[in-house]
Amino acid sequence: MRPIFIPIAQKTDRNGAATFDAGLERTGDWRNIKAALQLPSGAEWALLKGGSPLTFGRGRRVTLGPELLEPFDTLQIQVTGGPPSSQILGSISGLAGAHDEIAPGFAPAPNTIALDTSAQSNLVATLTVPASGFTTFTAFNIPAGLRGLAFICDDKNAVTVSSIQGAQTSAFYFGGTVFAGVGSLISGYTVVTFTTDLSLLDSQVILTLLNTTGAQRKVWVLALNDIEAQAQVLQFPFVWQSPSTFAAINVSINSAASATLLAAPASGRNYLHGWSIGQDGANAAGRIQQLIGGTVAVECDTNATRQMNLSGDHKGMPTTGAVTILNGGGAASFIAASIDYAPGA
Repeated sequence: MRPIFIPIAQKTDRNGAATFDAGLERTGDWRNIKAALQLPSGAEWALLKGGSPLTFGRGRRVTLGPELLEPFDTLQIQVTGGPPSSQILGSISGLAGAHDEIAPGFAPAPNTIALDTSAQSNLVATLTVPASGFTTFTAFNIPAGLRGLAFICDDKNAVTVSSIQGAQTSAFYFGGTVFAGVGSLISGYTVVTFTTDLSLLDSQVILTLLNTTGAQRKVWVLALNDIEAQAQVLQFPFVWQSPSTFAAINVSINSAASATLLAAPASGRNYLHGWSIGQDGANAAGRIQQLIGGTVAVECDTNATRQMNLSGDHKGMPTTGAVTILNGGGAASFIAASIDYAPGA
C-alpha cells in the first residue's frame, strides 16, 4: 500500500469552466482517493470516472470523496459556473494498493452539496402585535441568502401573515409569487418558504401582520438561510449592498438649528451605510441628533466639557428622505459629519 498525493494547478476559461484529467497513474492498483479543490468564488464541481459523473460539489472550497477506484479507472475534474480565467488549486490524495488492502478502509461520506445547503434558522425579530387589526413592522435585517421565514405566535391561530415586502426592491412577496403559504394563520411553527431566487435581492423586509384577537400577541420571526447562497450574494453585490459614494459636512450649527448632511433623492431612494459625527464640545447640555427623513435615527447627549465622536452603520437602510444633523444644545456647535451611501433607482 502506498500514499497518493497529486497537486492540482489549473485555470478556468473565460466562461468560468474547466475539465481536466486528475493525473492518476495507471499502475493496476485499487485507489481510495479524495479531492480538495478551491477557486476565488463559488462554482459547481464534479468528479468524473471515465467521463461519467461520480460525485458533485458546490462552493468556493470543496472536498469531494472519498471514492473507490478500480485499477485503470480514469478520473477527471469538471468545473462550471465559476469565476472566469481564475486559478484552480488543490490536490488529489489517498492510498493505492491491492484490493484487500484498500477496500476495508473505504468509508463513503455524505455528499457535500447536502451538507453545504442545509437550512439554518436565526431569530431576526421579536414583535408585539397590537390587538384587532393590521400592523406593519418597518424594515428589519435578515441574513444574506434568505430562503424563507418561520413564525411562532404565543397564541395559536391568532395572527396572520398579511404581506412581506422587500425593503430594497420594494417588491411585495405575496400571494405565492415568491413565497408559498402567505396569508394563512400562524399555527405552531409556521414556515413561509421562497419559490424563486428573488430571495437574494433584499437584506431587509417589511412585514404586515393581522391580529384577529382582542389582545396583543407576541410573534417571533426566524430566518431560514442557505450557506451557499450567502457566498453568492457577497460575491455579486446588488446596488444597496455596498456604498458607492459619500456625503460630508464641516460646519457650525446654531442652537436648535440643523444642517443637511445628505439631500433627499430627486427620485428613487438612497441606501445608507457607515456614518460618523464629531462635535467640538463647546455646547451647553443638550443633544446632537441624526435624522433620516425627519425621524431620529441617532441621538446622544452633549456637554461643555468634552468632545463627542460617534460612528455606526445603517447597513443599506433605504430612505427617500434627507439625512440631517440637528443641534439640540444651548449654543452653536461645530459639527463634522459624514455618511456613506449608494444611490438607487
